[in-house]
Amino acid sequence: MADEVVIHSDSEDRAAKGISASDPGSGETKELDKSEIKNQELKRENLELKERLERLTGEIQEMKGVEAEMNQRFEEMEKEIEEYEEEKKALESISTRAVELETEVSNLQDDLIASLNGVDKTAEEVAELKKALAEKVEKLEGCEKEAEGLRKDRAEVEKRVRDLERKIGVLEVREMEEKSKKVRLEEEMREKADEKEREIDELQKKVGVLNLELVKNGEELAKCKSEKKLTDVALSETQKREKEMELKKDELLKKVKEGNKTVFGLNERSMKPSNGVRDTNGGHQKGSMEAEFQWPVVAAGSVGAAGLVAAILFVCYSKLR
Repeated sequence: MADEVVIHSDSEDRAAKGISASDPGSGETKELDKSEIKNQELKRENLELKERLERLTGEIQEMKGVEAEMNQRFEEMEKEIEEYEEEKKALESISTRAVELETEVSNLQDDLIASLNGVDKTAEEVAELKKALAEKVEKLEGCEKEAEGLRKDRAEVEKRVRDLERKIGVLEVREMEEKSKKVRLEEEMREKADEKEREIDELQKKVGVLNLELVKNGEELAKCKSEKKLTDVALSETQKREKEMELKKDELLKKVKEGNKTVFGLNERSMKPSNGVRDTNGGHQKGSMEAEFQWPVVAAGSVGAAGLVAAILFVCYSKLR
């Protein structure tokens, strides 16, 4: 509907440019131009507000995507921390086994010392003890080797435990930082979302007001167009009547000229002596009396005709106005 109003208004503007500056409808044409300019400005503001609404909606969607990505990163970090804790438990079990082996080695050493204290016993006992000692020495060497390996494993385990503890500490710090960032980001996003919603509400209100003004201006424009059409019709009728009055005026002027010619002829006749003979006494007096009588009549007739023409012209122009 607004596009049709703009198209009709453009065509009527082009038609209105053909009318002269003395046209009585030029003021209404200017009002139509102002209304159309205001209508176009309102449409442009309406489009700008719609584009701004779309841009704000896109920003909110981007913020929601960032929030989803942060939540995914937090879940991955929690899984990694759980894996580190399981590995730490395994290393603690290895360390416990190393302590048990060290205790067993200590017991074997105590047994060896006890066996050496019984050297003064019989040879059989010594042989048995040597045999047992050899077995225990072999076993002790094996245990020492195993203990040495366990010590190395324990050192490596402790080193890995320290590395894991350090990594866990770093991860905990990072987790705290990420959580604080997440809380801060959520607060900022909440504030921005509230602000965007307020802006959207204000923009929607402005759009409603602009739509009302647009409808009102459309009604005013339609009213002005109808008035302009009526004015154009009245103007055309006035111009037509003016042409008719011009024709009547020309006819009256012709009649006045003919009347003047007739009056002039009568004047010439009145100035001639009667019967073409000038008497010396009574005839001269009679001719002069007739001439004096005809001259006022002719003058009165010419003045009356001119007054009649002037009165008719005055009535015609007053009707046109």
